[in-house]
Amino acid sequence: MSGEWLDRLSRLRQRVDLLRRRLSRQVQLLPSGNDSWLETERELCAAESALNQLADDAI
Repeated sequence: MSGEWLDRLSRLRQRVDLLRRRLSRQVQLLPSGNDSWLETERELCAAESALNQLADDAI
């Protein structure tokens, strides 16, 4: 595995962790009916998908 690939993987993992924490806070703090957290959830799903794809490519 190249250093660049490992760096990308590390940055993506950090982004996924950040998005999970942000989504958790948003869901807890927003009043009922406020759907602004949906954008964070979509980005989190995309980041998790990319992370899984990178992991699969490494195998």
